[in-house]
Amino acid sequence: MEVNIHHAKTNLSRLILQAEAGEEVIIARAGKPAVKLVPVQAIAPKKFKFGALRGLFTVPDNFLDPDPELESLFYDGQILSGMPDEELIKPQPDKQKTEADSK
Repeated sequence: MEVNIHHAKTNLSRLILQAEAGEEVIIARAGKPAVKLVPVQAIAPKKFKFGALRGLFTVPDNFLDPDPELESLFYDGQILSGMPDEELIKPQPDKQKTEADSK
């Protein structure tokens, strides 16, 4: 089926349905074929196959062991440089209590 541009603009929904049904729809400009309206073939999604990567990599035995470098950052030495750990840990006086005591 060949139609002109004006007819295609007016009846685009119908032409799309016809193209999806398998009919060849050609849109012409000034009587000369310009474009062909064809349906898009959807690509089926690939199905996931369990075990497809088996044997391609191995998990080391120490995978869940703690990292000594990370542990040293948390448990060894000063948390903030230049401030002793004892100063960071000691409780700070509650400002509300000190203000109430001064009154």
